[in-house]
Amino acid sequence: MILVLAVWAPLVVSACQGVSQSKKAKADSAERNQTNPPSNDVYLPPTKLADLEDQAITESSGLVASRTSPGSYWTHNDAGNEPLIYSFASQGRSRGVWRVTGATSYDWEDLSTGPGPKPDTNYLYIGDIGDNSGTRSEIVIYRIPEPFIPNGIPISTAERPNATETAEAIRLRYPDGRHDSEALLVHPRTGRIYLVVKEKSAKPGIYAADAPTVSGEVVTLARIGEVDMSGRLGALINGGAISPDG
Repeated sequence: MILVLAVWAPLVVSACQGVSQSKKAKADSAERNQTNPPSNDVYLPPTKLADLEDQAITESSGLVASRTSPGSYWTHNDAGNEPLIYSFASQGRSRGVWRVTGATSYDWEDLSTGPGPKPDTNYLYIGDIGDNSGTRSEIVIYRIPEPFIPNGIPISTAERPNATETAEAIRLRYPDGRHDSEALLVHPRTGRIYLVVKEKSAKPGIYAADAPTVSGEVVTLARIGEVDMSGRLGALINGGAISPDG
């Protein structure tokens, strides 16, 4: 599994962090590297692609590429906004706005995509997982079938949005107290849900819930590992994704 995490720090915009590996996994990795040596892990400077056309996107937080409409993307605003998802093209042009039916927005932080209850259907997972004040006894991930994005000029806006199918509310709690998280990852083959907490720690925790999860019931996450942030003083993980091939 290739795990990519976005990291905030005064001089760091993004980074790729590896999860702790077992001896067998390390051996397998070493064997692969003999055939495919790893490339230089120094990242190039970021390149600006476009400005977002829709001025209603005031604080874009989650971001994911559409699986049903290649060349389009989904995003949403951060805390304190309506439960809306926004679609845009790679040039920044708006492609419409959808209200997530049956959802509320306490602190939406990240967005992912993956399988769900219906076969051959792509789902969006919206992470209402932020908890800056440390007061939430449970968090919520909303799951909806990815809406179809029509071609042409969008007829939906934040003032007049389309409506998604009714969202499933996947309710989760941590096994070891309350945490703030901004990194939601869903495995594209298994549907397993991962959360990485946002902590000023050298080793922030990774938590997971196996699919299928039952909508409405509170599921206790399992702590499965940690991300080694040694040497990145002040870095905070605030986004994540898994490569589409798993």
